[in-house]
Amino acid sequence: MSYGRFERRIVLALVVAALAPLPVALWLADLLADESVALGLNPRIEAALENAVALYPTLLRSKRAEHSLRADLLATDSSLDGSASEARGALDRICETAPDLLRISVSVKPGQPVARQCETEGPPRRELVLRRRTRGGRPVSLVFGLPEETFEAFREAEALREVYGQLGQRRDEVKRAYFLSFLALLGGWALVAAAGGLWLARRTTRRVLALAEATRRVSEGDLHAHVEVTGRDEITDLARAFNQMVQELRERGERIVYLEKISSWQEIARRLAHEIKNPLTPIQLSVQQLASRYQGEDPAFEALLEQVVEIVGEEVETLRRLVTEFSEFARLPDVHPEPLDLAGWVREFAQQHGEFDASADVEVELPGQPIVVPFDRTLLRRVLANLVENAVQAAEDAKMRPRIRIRVEEAGGRALLRVDDWGPGIPEDLLPRIFDPYFTTKETGTGLGLPICKKIVLQHGGEISVSNRPEGGATFEIRLPLASG
Repeated sequence: MSYGRFERRIVLALVVAALAPLPVALWLADLLADESVALGLNPRIEAALENAVALYPTLLRSKRAEHSLRADLLATDSSLDGSASEARGALDRICETAPDLLRISVSVKPGQPVARQCETEGPPRRELVLRRRTRGGRPVSLVFGLPEETFEAFREAEALREVYGQLGQRRDEVKRAYFLSFLALLGGWALVAAAGGLWLARRTTRRVLALAEATRRVSEGDLHAHVEVTGRDEITDLARAFNQMVQELRERGERIVYLEKISSWQEIARRLAHEIKNPLTPIQLSVQQLASRYQGEDPAFEALLEQVVEIVGEEVETLRRLVTEFSEFARLPDVHPEPLDLAGWVREFAQQHGEFDASADVEVELPGQPIVVPFDRTLLRRVLANLVENAVQAAEDAKMRPRIRIRVEEAGGRALLRVDDWGPGIPEDLLPRIFDPYFTTKETGTGLGLPICKKIVLQHGGEISVSNRPEGGATFEIRLPLASG
């Protein structure tokens, strides 16, 4: 997959924006790591831990010395050298007065010790066994209890000192971990930014490239180029404006081409009318003179002569009517538009052409509000009358009762004048040629009515189209620009 320069620039811009704070962030990470390690490695805390660990052996030695002196003192009780009952009494007194003493025993006779359990409940303790002799030489065993929590605190302090020492040794590793964490975080964000930028760039440039391709096609003369309109951003507005511009260019080009074609045909019609009109009168007069001067007595020839004169006269009248239509086509006046209410004008048209009501069923659908359009009422009347007459003639030729509907509405920012009929419709293969000059399906038609209608509509800046209705008949639509302001 290839990427355009515009896409690469967008991705690069987003990556640069994501990586721009990287140096500052890494500097802050290093500073934060230093401060965090410095906070954890406070020299006062380290010294306190060292002192605490160093004090525990001294504390234990002092406790041992204390219990040793107490054992020496307790062994001097004279009652311990008395009888067994006296020894028991002495042991009871000693248990009551000696704290931390767990057990004590004295050998009254060899193999006959007297013992006393001083404490049976309490927290776990570590035993310290001391052996002494009474003044009389009897063996005395004293068991003191040292609190286990003292030793546990010592172990915790020692373990904490080791962890603290390892933390100091791994100071650089901690800083490196901080640094790498920040680097990974920002690097990951840069990758996300690059991926998002690539997605955004691809989505944006795809539409930009489509616009560029469509512009290239328009520059080469293809006025059917179209850009898909998606999204709601400025590029969407640009695509919509581009499509509208191309449509206007196409319509304007078609309008210019058609008007130029009509102008050429008007010049041809003017010359034909001139060339045909001049010999018509001499031809008709010559035939009439020939018939009037015949003095023969041949009835058959005389009948033939009268028939010839009649045929020539009819054909001359046909040619004169054709010359008249050519002349009218060649002398189409210029459009002089004025802002008028199109709906009101159509209502007036229907009232003035009552003859349509006698030969056809005419419906008029008008909006409730005025639709102001700049148009030439005389020329546009000619257009509407021609469309209605064509619909009536088509229905009558098909042996149908003419039914016509004239509708005015506003659609797509333009005024729409629509003429529907329920006649036979127009063959699909003839629809593309319906507005061509001199194209007609009528035996007596000249094929100039609809081209004249289209020229008048185009001169108004509008457009006219024809289509067949699904339910039968044809529809002519005339779209005219609304009056500005």
